[in-house]
Amino acid sequence: MELIKELGRRIQKARKEKGLTQQELADLSHVSLKHVQGCERGVKNPSFEVLRAFCKVLNLSLDSLMNLDLPEDEQAANDMRQLYRILSVYKNYPIQLSFIIFRRQPID
Repeated sequence: MELIKELGRRIQKARKEKGLTQQELADLSHVSLKHVQGCERGVKNPSFEVLRAFCKVLNLSLDSLMNLDLPEDEQAANDMRQLYRILSVYKNYPIQLSFIIFRRQPID
């Protein structure tokens, strides 16, 4: 149950950083306000589809939400490692790389 509460805390933090209300997140994610509230409090276990919708709206990767057993500083280090892997793949394709970096959506 502790992991679900941590997941809810991360969703809430990302929502607030994006400047959205719970109602706005619900509307943009096509779920009910009550469902968003329950997820943020850690009393509802969101489905994969709901998590994916939240990630799309909040511009997050599923990885950043799902690595719940890692402290946030370790999560940031993992995110950087993922970025380096992506950069190494696209190093010979600067146009595609700039599109990936500036499209403002998580990479699936």
